Amino acid sequence: MISARLPRVIDILQRTGCTAPELAAKVYCTERSAQQMIKRLRLAGTVHIQEWARSGRILVAVYRYGIGTDAARPLPLTPVERLRRHRARETLDDKAFRLARERGHRLKPRRDPLVAALFGDR
Repeated sequence: MISARLPRVIDILQRTGCTAPELAAKVYCTERSAQQMIKRLRLAGTVHIQEWARSGRILVAVYRYGIGTDAARPLPLTPVERLRRHRARETLDDKAFRLARERGHRLKPRRDPLVAALFGDR
């Protein structure tokens, strides 16, 4: 079964690299249909992964028509790298709130004397 949109997909991928959602928008089909067409072309060996792009927090493959090797997928961020990126985006108010919360965790609450008289020390 040959798709009527497949020649258009090939034409678009020859001109520029696209992700599956971008391709679906350009060809006016569902994202799943675009993924299936890309899979069919990848199995035939005519499409390769040009690069990996970040869409929000998710890595998305950018496909390109032609014979080539797939780009290596970037390694996931370590927890320390994620924390550094998060703190780099943090505003001054957020930082002050975080530091106050950390100071509050170090404080041990004092037991109310009236409650201690009624119920004991522990």
